[in-house]
Amino acid sequence: MTGWELTEDTLVPPLLPWKESLFTVSNGYLGTRGTFEEGITGETRATFINGLFVTPPGELPLLGAVPDWTRVTITMDGEPLDLGARPPAGYRRALDIRHGLLERTVLWKGAEGSVVRFRFRRLASMERPHLVALEVVAEALTDHVDLTMATGIDTTVGSPSDPAWRTEEVEPLDRGQLRVGALSVDGSHRLEVATSTWASGGEEGIDHIEAPEHPRVRVRRSLQPGDVFTLTKFVTYHADRDPDPKPSLPAVGASFDAVAAASATAWEERWSSSEIEVDGDPESQLALRFAAWSLAGSVSSTDPGSAAGAKLLSGFGYRHHVFWDTDIFIIPYLTLTRPAAARNHIAYRYRGLPGARRKAAHYGREGAFFAWESADTGDEVTPEWGSDNGEPVRIWTGEIEEHIVADIAWAIDHYVDWTGDEGCLLDQGAEIILEGARYWAGRLEDEDDGGHLRGVIGPDEYHTK
Repeated sequence: MTGWELTEDTLVPPLLPWKESLFTVSNGYLGTRGTFEEGITGETRATFINGLFVTPPGELPLLGAVPDWTRVTITMDGEPLDLGARPPAGYRRALDIRHGLLERTVLWKGAEGSVVRFRFRRLASMERPHLVALEVVAEALTDHVDLTMATGIDTTVGSPSDPAWRTEEVEPLDRGQLRVGALSVDGSHRLEVATSTWASGGEEGIDHIEAPEHPRVRVRRSLQPGDVFTLTKFVTYHADRDPDPKPSLPAVGASFDAVAAASATAWEERWSSSEIEVDGDPESQLALRFAAWSLAGSVSSTDPGSAAGAKLLSGFGYRHHVFWDTDIFIIPYLTLTRPAAARNHIAYRYRGLPGARRKAAHYGREGAFFAWESADTGDEVTPEWGSDNGEPVRIWTGEIEEHIVADIAWAIDHYVDWTGDEGCLLDQGAEIILEGARYWAGRLEDEDDGGHLRGVIGPDEYHTK
């Protein structure tokens, strides 16, 4: 463990779900959980695009996992690489939070005794947010080995069980290239995923596996002791809600290192306004930097349809719905370190103002009653029922935990006060605050003796009386 690096040197399978969240790579537009490229039993493989909510039939909106770009099926002399079937002879994983790079090294001894060293590198580009990249390097250490790798775009990943997207079209562009068009299960969004994969040693031994739900490129190589093989893959995502022009892939033959260097430069610029130093306490310093890294990779400065939701871009918890916690705990930090992202969150709240008005009207009140859990429209999406040890439990937060109206006004007031951005107040902030004030005015009871707010839940979410 260093001041900039999160590491693990031992594979502990029961901890993998937690580590998948911990080793997420993200850049504000998208985030990818830290699952193994080759896969392992029990994994939750997911990439999320910020703000791209989907409503599966009979469910509430959630940030559904988009078609997966990370899986690389690997066989060595016909045997799958599977760390769950046999422990590796060596293992290390490291997340470089300063430069936005995830790296994993695996020493694998095959069933026939041959040993191969694998190195996996992955990133979500901070310089080009629609671009993600991975590299797999295999080095034969002891014996001849026949190696096969296959990778593509997988639309079968769950969200978290059933897929949120369906393949509409698959277009092989050339050897090593694919383009997949997908439609969300609710029909609300279209997504285009383009990928370019190439391997050291030229085009010999490369072909396509034509499978509508998981088209992929397959590479076969025969390695002698000391031979090194490299597979490089670049992928771009473009949703119909994104502005044109569509993102372009790096030129064929571009190196992973070049893309990583450009992304690292963008991360260095980001850290220049949010550096954290704690003298004499390296663990606290790393923890704070990791928190800053997670926030920086989970917020946008330009997309008013996205906001920092629960679990950021690392998991399905709370369906990524946006709560008051963002306005109270995250926006002050962003106001000081990345004002454009804080301003974008206010734009997200303004975009949801019609939904907040609809919620207030539902209860016969004026003004804006902001959703306790919001997704893309600003309408309330808190579930009415949950469970506790299998028993149904009524969830009241979406109806009577009303302090979120004041929390949003507080965040706007502090943003404007700290930045001097009065344009924000004139364009959007004042209307949000005034609509909240109208709500409170209509919500008060017994105004003759000062006014009361009865039947509310406080911030602890439990005291309902």
